[in-house]
Amino acid sequence: MSNFPDRGSIWRKWDLHIHSPKSFLANEYGNCSIDDFVKKIEDAEVEAVGLTNYFHFSDEELGEIKRKLNKKGIVVFPNLEFRTQPPNKENEEMHIHLIFSDQISADKIKGFLGRLKTVDNKYCKDLTQEDIKKTIISFQTLLDTLDADKEIKHLEDYLIVACPRGDGNFRPSGEDDGRGNSFAVVIDKNTDMLFGRDSDTEFFLKLGRYKNAISKAVLSCSDAHKLDKIGSAFTWVKADLNFEGLK
Repeated sequence: MSNFPDRGSIWRKWDLHIHSPKSFLANEYGNCSIDDFVKKIEDAEVEAVGLTNYFHFSDEELGEIKRKLNKKGIVVFPNLEFRTQPPNKENEEMHIHLIFSDQISADKIKGFLGRLKTVDNKYCKDLTQEDIKKTIISFQTLLDTLDADKEIKHLEDYLIVACPRGDGNFRPSGEDDGRGNSFAVVIDKNTDMLFGRDSDTEFFLKLGRYKNAISKAVLSCSDAHKLDKIGSAFTWVKADLNFEGLK
């Protein structure tokens, strides 16, 4: 870890999409302990982690896991991953992430999830693992709930992230190729940054991908669901290790 944690001029490894051993879906950690998980991140020299789960967090993630990572000097940004509708052009649910501030309280996140409903009218905080396997959320519902929420604020407590690659990918274009592209533009307009690859960077820096588009950052992440995947992908970020640095 860096010996100068407050110097924004230092390049550091950030991976904002790492699922924990408590992840509700596609969990391949086996008998991996929390200590094994923390040590793997430390050994990979990742200094900022997006601790990720689907629809809500387990108590250990924002408790024991976060505390142990912080003790090693690793900053934790809670990251919630949602499958959303309408689907993309391949008829897959698009994946949207909320990256929360490293300083936000677990109670604030739980409070928000107690106001956010899925398409089957269930609150996200109450979803069982079986619910999570099949449920989705309307992207517009997510935006409306965030907009109406008085407890958490955009750019102060969270950022919205889209995924142009993998399951539920999207890629807006200036050409009118139907409803799938129109909704891809909606996704692009209403998100702050992307989880993608180096090859996506040039596209999302372009101002002409739709009318009044702005350039957006693309971060490479491991999307780790098992121990060996941690450290396989990350982004070098030149910023302070906090939410202001991320912004």
